[in-house]
Amino acid sequence: MNGIYEMQIKLSGVPILISEPPPLTSDITTEDFMSDTVCAIPHILMVGKLVDILNTTKHNGFPVVASKVCYCRTTIEHKCYGLLKGFILRSQLNVILEHNLYLSPLHDENYYTKLELIRKSTFICDDTLLFQKLKVKEDERSIVIDLRPYMNSAPYIVRLVSTNR
Repeated sequence: MNGIYEMQIKLSGVPILISEPPPLTSDITTEDFMSDTVCAIPHILMVGKLVDILNTTKHNGFPVVASKVCYCRTTIEHKCYGLLKGFILRSQLNVILEHNLYLSPLHDENYYTKLELIRKSTFICDDTLLFQKLKVKEDERSIVIDLRPYMNSAPYIVRLVSTNR
């Protein structure tokens, strides 16, 4: 810790990660420690399919993709999930489903209320609420939902070959 701000943080007792990774880990790539069980969801899907995905996975975040067509420019054998359009958190999807936000357009007279519900949900970390089984009415399972208005359309992307330096 060289900087004055890092010293102040240490003196105040706040935990902080060191700026540099340990010396023996410089050659570890993202691919070495990331999960290979990606659960990508299409940007347009039926509410029932979304509920099924949330009830059968433990992922907290989901890449939102446009299609299952591979746009990669590589000859290496790999699994492709489609064209990345954004990213959405489980907590945000829970709010959309719990408050039936899919039943009316996002841009209506309650636009700011809906947006505030979704923004607040990004800070929820209660595991008991996060992974409870979701239920929707049988007639609502066939409703089509577009996730584009709700997702983060500029997610941070890390290449598989990136190192921690």
